[in-house]
Amino acid sequence: YLQSGEKLLVSKGIYEYDEILKDYDFLRCHQSHLVNSHFVRSLIKEDNIFELLLKDGSRIPVSRLKKDMVREKLIFKN
Repeated sequence: YLQSGEKLLVSKGIYEYDEILKDYDFLRCHQSHLVNSHFVRSLIKEDNIFELLLKDGSRIPVSRLKKDMVREKLIFKN
């Protein structure tokens, strides 16, 4: 999803975009989600489930295996 709300369909695997965008503050927070950290408001935990709360109010799941990395990158960024 773009900031405008437009959706893009891509033909490469997410792992390829993860590699391309890692130097631009993108976080791979889940098997299916790559997020620009500049749009993250906070990391929330409800009922032992972690999510990223984005500035537009969207919630993006964070996998259990990636939660520590996401937390570290968000803390380091601020």
